[in-house]
Amino acid sequence: MRRYLKIQGKQEIAKVMFDDTAKNGKRIFMILSRRAIRMLFPYFLIIPAIVTILLIVIYPLAYSLGLSFFYYNPAQSLKANFIGLRNYVSIFTDELFMSALKITLIFAGAAVILELLAGLGIALLLTRRLKGTMFLRSLIVVPTVLAPVVVGLMWRYLYFSEGGLVSELFKSVGWLEKGVLAYPSTALFALIVSDVWEWTGFMALILFAGLESIPRQLYEVASIDGGSTWQIFRYVTLPILKPVVVVAVLFRVMDALKAFDKIYATTRGGPGTSTFTLSFYIWQEGLRFFEIGYAAALTWIMLIIIITLCQVYIKISYKEGI
Repeated sequence: MRRYLKIQGKQEIAKVMFDDTAKNGKRIFMILSRRAIRMLFPYFLIIPAIVTILLIVIYPLAYSLGLSFFYYNPAQSLKANFIGLRNYVSIFTDELFMSALKITLIFAGAAVILELLAGLGIALLLTRRLKGTMFLRSLIVVPTVLAPVVVGLMWRYLYFSEGGLVSELFKSVGWLEKGVLAYPSTALFALIVSDVWEWTGFMALILFAGLESIPRQLYEVASIDGGSTWQIFRYVTLPILKPVVVVAVLFRVMDALKAFDKIYATTRGGPGTSTFTLSFYIWQEGLRFFEIGYAAALTWIMLIIIITLCQVYIKISYKEGI
């Protein structure tokens, strides 16, 4: 009898211990599950963004890279023929590509430099807190928010040979006999002017934000030490403003190198090929002549050029202590 009671007692104790272990196990499982959900939940939230990037960015890039190794002209045949690196070899022997690259670099370089200088001047003017600066801040944003096609058409009307305000002004003083866009020597300059008009406000706002972040005490100390206006600007303002300038110029260089819509609306690459940029050349080869494989190769060459120029610019900037 005693032995039976002893065995029964041990069984009850084991059952209690088993129940406690099961409860603790469930509790631990619940805690781990909650932690896992907390850790994984942010990744579930970014899944739509990842899928969107894969579909909109990664897949088109991979597809265009694949097409660049084929001869594919749907106007002739729907079948793509593999030709290896022949498209890339043809690019570097293409005189029109070299001309388009030269025009693109001139356009982007001149436009960005003028925008930087004009934007810096406007930004310095805005820091003066003069009467009407609040209105000026709002006014300089207007060209930037306009669609590039709208800007291109507007300047095209201003450059019209007959009735265009700018062309009529130049003809009245005897500088031109026809419209501004009729001469290869002035058409590219006209595009640069329209780009400067559109994006100077963008530069000015970024530089103004950088100027506003500079502590006023530095200017006070420099003035007390007898620094002139130019010395304060050269040794106080510019060194602190350099990182902002690097970012602003980087944004504008990348955008200017791939400019297309404004050029298409204003000159359509003419007269001749005087405003034939890389983006316009890619559009012509791909969507006008349907040389899809060659246009894809041009796109990748253009991407490599933009990345290389930006990397060189960043390295030079950092070497100068930015």
